[in-house]
Amino acid sequence: RERVQQQLSAYHLQKNEHVPADLVSTSGSGLDPHISLEAARFQAKRIAEARHIPIDQVMKIINKMSIKPNPLTNDIIVNVLLLNRELDQMLK
Repeated sequence: RERVQQQLSAYHLQKNEHVPADLVSTSGSGLDPHISLEAARFQAKRIAEARHIPIDQVMKIINKMSIKPNPLTNDIIVNVLLLNRELDQMLK
């Protein structure tokens, strides 16, 4: 509970803002290769600011890197490694 609260506080949430569950929870290893599409979109603004690229370009890449569906939950997921590699290619 304390770890989740610490992670939530790091997001500097606005009133009633929802944080996707997979951003504050981890698997047993803590090395999840995928995040939910919702989690990727939640972080898009921060990614755009950190990489100095327009948010619409970040959103296009997030949508492009989406994998359908997650066989365990039927949710759309995003491969974090592939997403970051695609974002890195923008800077070259």
